[in-house]
Amino acid sequence: MAGALAQRGEFAAIRECCAAEITECVVLILKLPAVVLLTHQLARRIAGEDENS
Repeated sequence: MAGALAQRGEFAAIRECCAAEITECVVLILKLPAVVLLTHQLARRIAGEDENS
């Protein structure tokens, strides 16, 4: 019985770890379009293609 309880605790710890990693991945995926847009805007400014002209 004690082994089963320890195993449940290990599974809970693994689930918490995986949930944190999944959350981190989702946040990165959501931030990616903003990073791509900012990089594109910076590249245009460096190239001298101002958006206002």
